[in-house]
Amino acid sequence: FSYKDAAAAAGIGTIGRHSLLIVPGFGPRVRLACLLTEAPVEETPPASDDLCTQCNACIDLCPAQAIQEPPPGQPYAVDRLACRAYRQAGLVCSVCVKACDEVTGSGQL
Repeated sequence: FSYKDAAAAAGIGTIGRHSLLIVPGFGPRVRLACLLTEAPVEETPPASDDLCTQCNACIDLCPAQAIQEPPPGQPYAVDRLACRAYRQAGLVCSVCVKACDEVTGSGQL
């Protein structure tokens, strides 16, 4: 079960090129959890716009080159092995999150 896909389907935000959920006011800096309930839940309007600006900052700045243009018709995805290898080498990252923060103006840096 993908929390970010469920959140995007529920209209909480949109998934950006870095494959992270982008939420109005918080950008890509969100943590998701799931709560199963039978209680009635009030419906909320979906995010009206695609919050990813297609600026390619996350692709251009990724030091592990883990984000690439996908083949036509395929969604963007992060090469998790390249990302993990970069971090396991003792290098701290989150460059894609920081780049998205700056572009979306979420102010959460």
